[in-house]
Amino acid sequence: MNSMPTGGPCYTCSMTNFENGDVRILYTGDPQVVAARLHISRLMPVDEVKGYDEQMALYHHDALVPDPTAFRPCTEREIEHYTAPLDGPTRPTDVVVHLGDGVLARSLEGRDTTGWRRFGGVSWSQAGQLTTTPTRPGDPQREGLHIDGEKGYGHRLGICLEGQRQLLVATHSVDRLITTDGLEVPESSRLRELFRRRPELFESVGCLSVTLWAGDGYEGWTSAVVHDGGSLLSATEKGGDGAPSSITFIRLPE
Repeated sequence: MNSMPTGGPCYTCSMTNFENGDVRILYTGDPQVVAARLHISRLMPVDEVKGYDEQMALYHHDALVPDPTAFRPCTEREIEHYTAPLDGPTRPTDVVVHLGDGVLARSLEGRDTTGWRRFGGVSWSQAGQLTTTPTRPGDPQREGLHIDGEKGYGHRLGICLEGQRQLLVATHSVDRLITTDGLEVPESSRLRELFRRRPELFESVGCLSVTLWAGDGYEGWTSAVVHDGGSLLSATEKGGDGAPSSITFIRLPE
């Protein structure tokens, strides 16, 4: 599998404004730690990506991926807009990022665990990958940024077990995208069609990237938020050793 082209992500690219999205990253722990792990990029169709030929061959031709040349740390204004401490009820468009050990215990505390169960085993990924989700379990084909439409998969907890993994989240929720376009069925294929019809979305919908280390986790309504995993920054980010990462998932009640 190709690793990152020489030079890695571009931290001096055009400072596109992505501050109009409705997705929030809620966090436990030190806000400075979250801010240091938060990057943003444009979205783009994978067939326009240059330098990742072996990866591209695995994707549907118009799958959505983060633009690897546009990754940069979020600005202070973007961090203020897209993050908030976890101190109250959450919305389906919120993603809760748990920092540090004890993620599972903190997530279960005081909550009805009926219906919670592990699924999918452990997902492994090499460093330098644009996205990590297969189209089907055991299939090397990549889905790209997507929506979880299958029943029972729409609300989940993900826990990073080893290495470094990025959680990729589009800045605009599914509801916001389909409401403005009349798109009725929140399926990944329809999502790709929406971006084909409205290419201007590639300049207005950003892709947030939150780095998770071993022991970190996240909870999200992945049927309401365009998302995927990634390990692109793991190959070059300070402190990243380029080692494979692993993550496991638990289904939560919808």
